[in-house]
Amino acid sequence: LAACPMGLAAGRDAGAGRTGAGPRGAAPAARLAPVLQAIYAAFGTAWVDAARSLAEEAIWLARLTAALLPREPEALGLLALLLHSHARAPARREAGRFIPLSAQNPALWSAELAAEAEAVLARAFPLGRLGRFQLEAAIQSAHAARAHGGTVDWPGIATLYQALLALAPTLGARVA
Repeated sequence: LAACPMGLAAGRDAGAGRTGAGPRGAAPAARLAPVLQAIYAAFGTAWVDAARSLAEEAIWLARLTAALLPREPEALGLLALLLHSHARAPARREAGRFIPLSAQNPALWSAELAAEAEAVLARAFPLGRLGRFQLEAAIQSAHAARAHGGTVDWPGIATLYQALLALAPTLGARVA
C-alpha cells in the first residue's frame, strides 16, 4: 500500500508533473471517495490474523489522510471507524475461532484506541457533512459503549443503521 497510486504521501502525479491524487480537474471530494474506499478495503482484508500489519498500514493511511484533510468529515469518520474496529482485535478471536461482537469481552478491547476513535469522531460531526464512514463509526461507538456501561443502545443503533441505509445502502448495512 505504501506505493499505491493514491498520491497522498508523495503529493505529486509523477508522470504529469502536477500535484494531486486524481484526474486533472476532478474535484477534491471526488478524488477523496475512492481513496477512502481503498483504505477501507485494505483494512477489511486484515481481519485474518496474518494480515495485522495490513490493518496497521491502513490505519496509518487513514491517519495521514485525516491529517492532510482535517476539515473532511469522511476522512475523520473512516479513521474513527478503523480505530474502533482495531480496538476490538484482541477480543475478536479465541483459539482460532471468530467471536461475534456481542460475545466479545470488552475488557480485552483497547481503551486507548477506542478513546482516540471517539475524539476523532467528535471532530467529524460538527463539520456538518454526514457520510457513510461517520455513520459506521457512530455504530461502532455505540457498541463500544458496552465497555463502559455494560449495555448497548439497540434502538440507537437501529436508528443509525436506518440513516446508513438511506445514505449508503451497502450489502453490509442491509444484513446488519
